[in-house]
Amino acid sequence: MNEIDIKDMFPQVCLTGQYSGWKDVFYCISPYAWTYIGIGLAMGLSIFGAAWGIMITSSSILGSMVKMPRIQSKNLISIILCEACGVYGLIIALLVSQGKKPADTTKVNMIYSSKELYQQAENAGYCAFWIGICVGLSNTFCGICIGVLGSSTALVTAQNGATFISMLVVIIFASAVGLYAVIIGIIMNTNTGSWPV
Repeated sequence: MNEIDIKDMFPQVCLTGQYSGWKDVFYCISPYAWTYIGIGLAMGLSIFGAAWGIMITSSSILGSMVKMPRIQSKNLISIILCEACGVYGLIIALLVSQGKKPADTTKVNMIYSSKELYQQAENAGYCAFWIGICVGLSNTFCGICIGVLGSSTALVTAQNGATFISMLVVIIFASAVGLYAVIIGIIMNTNTGSWPV
């Protein structure tokens, strides 16, 4: 492993601690930290949205099943589509974790050896962070949306079974939002900054 002399490391402001403002503080956050925060946000927020949607849907399904047991099997599709939001976040987290890391793990500290390498690593880290924000928030709101629609579908289907198909179409269109976020996350992951070493 190549050792880097502390005097030659970049950025110097991070080594001296002489910050001139918040810009320097954020600049000195490791690109590895930005990457792992993005991975955590993609996975965590997506799972949070899936859980919230499942909670909303299942409470209505269970409440309506007391009087109308026939709605149980039909309305499980809402819970499955909510769970898909969590799976989308997991897929993106796996893709980002594979693409935004050094190819050679023995050269982890080489990003601090020059300004160019550090800026490339920063670009890759920021990209992973914003992928996590984009996919995580989209799947959070997608899961909540599917949950509310699934709850409404359970209540309406309990009164009139003929409305299930039309409500299912609405739920499928709502679940497409999470899939759009995954597509954008994949595009951002493949077309932007790769790890420099």
